[in-house]
Parts: sequence; C-alpha cells; structure tokens
Amino acid sequence: MKKMKQLLLVFSLLLCFLFGTVQVTAANESLGKIVDGSVLTDKSEVESTAYPWARGAYLSGGSGYLAIVGSGQVKMSGSTVAYQTVDEIKVTLYLQRLKSDESGWVHIATLGPKIAKNTDYVSNSQTYSVTHGYYFRVHGAHTAILNGKVESMTSNSDGIWVS
Repeated sequence: MKKMKQLLLVFSLLLCFLFGTVQVTAANESLGKIVDGSVLTDKSEVESTAYPWARGAYLSGGSGYLAIVGSGQVKMSGSTVAYQTVDEIKVTLYLQRLKSDESGWVHIATLGPKIAKNTDYVSNSQTYSVTHGYYFRVHGAHTAILNGKVESMTSNSDGIWVS
C-alpha cells in the first residue's frame, strides 16, 4: 500500500510538471500577438486609456485597468471622465478571456453599469476569480449624457496571462 501511494504521488507530480510546462509554452508562443487590438503580454497589470477620435463636447475619455492580485485572482477597474459636469456619466466594464483558438475574446463577467449623476467622473472596480492558463483583458464602455445628448466610446486593455 505504501508503494502504491508513492507511485501515485510521483505520477501526480509528473502530470503537474507536464501540464504546467504546456501552459507556459502556450503563453510564450502567443506573446506579442495582437487579437482584436489587444497585445498579449507577460505583464502582471495592464491599463488602457481611450479618448474620443474627435473632441467630444463633454466626454473626455475612459480607462480600464486589469491586474493579477493573487493566484487565479484579477482586479478589474475603470472610469469615465467628462470635461464638465454632466447629467449622467456611466462606466461598464467587461472582463474578457481569450478563446482557446485565439480567434477573439469572450465576456466572462460584467461590472456595471455604474452611473453617477451631476458630476464629471465615475469609476468602478471588483476582484474576480479566473481560470488559470488563459489571457484576460478588460473592455470598457464609457458614456456621458448632457441635456439628452449622448456621447460614448469604448476602451480595450492589452491581455495578461494568468498562469
């Protein structure tokens, strides 16, 4: 019985080593690849800041942030900024995971919309548990409304590998 336990332990360690190596190789092979505008990186945190192509009347910009904060834990946050006080300002954040075939991103969590009234700034953040062995990014939707006129834009961070 003791030999069986030892054999099972050695076999388990071998499997962990084998699959751990495959995940690192998969990340390294994809490093630097661009998928839907996001660069796949080996960074532990990424941030995106987007500005309207043409200066908006009141929407200044939006940002998204994603960081690895623990084993299988990421913190997602983002904000929307206006040039002036608006009737309503919103930020919605989407945690996205890269598809296994690297053909695009899938939404795995939505945070918001968080809405603030009669101000020029809104932000939101939350920590999530994620599956190891994938790239993740944050996609943000940013909106400002003044006197019934809506201005909006999106932002996308680069991808980070969660091993």
